[in-house]
Amino acid sequence: MSTVLAKELLFLEKKYSGMEVSQLKQLREMEKELAQYKKILAKQTLQITALKDVIDKKL
Repeated sequence: MSTVLAKELLFLEKKYSGMEVSQLKQLREMEKELAQYKKILAKQTLQITALKDVIDKKL
């Protein structure tokens, strides 16, 4: 086993030790939901920036 893989496994073991399977599934779903919210926020931020640019050019 490579050193990088071993370090990754140790990290994951420390991060998730003591969690039930149901908790891990819920965590995975929450992480997916958070990723979706981050995408929405990025799109809205881009739209706001574009609208501000348009307003600035008109004034």
